[in-house]
Amino acid sequence: MNKLIILGLLIVSIPTNAADKLLKYRFNEDVEINISTLSCPFKALKDKYNFAAVAKRSDGQQMFGCYVHKNDNIIIQWDGGDQIILPNKYFLEY
Repeated sequence: MNKLIILGLLIVSIPTNAADKLLKYRFNEDVEINISTLSCPFKALKDKYNFAAVAKRSDGQQMFGCYVHKNDNIIIQWDGGDQIILPNKYFLEY
């Protein structure tokens, strides 16, 4: 649980390291998906999905996962088991 809180704080804050990036995509009017260059915090996902992702809802709920960039797509594997594939052009640098 502490890892998720720390991950959430890291993702919602502006990256302090010049190498860290935060990209976002407005999925719909209630959900924004953020991907970062932070390492995936989930041991079960880390081997296949390198980096951290979070979906933030307008009511404050968050869902955490990890992603990989493959060809022209971002493949996000959510911690709960769901997966989403989005074109990489959907994400704009924050």
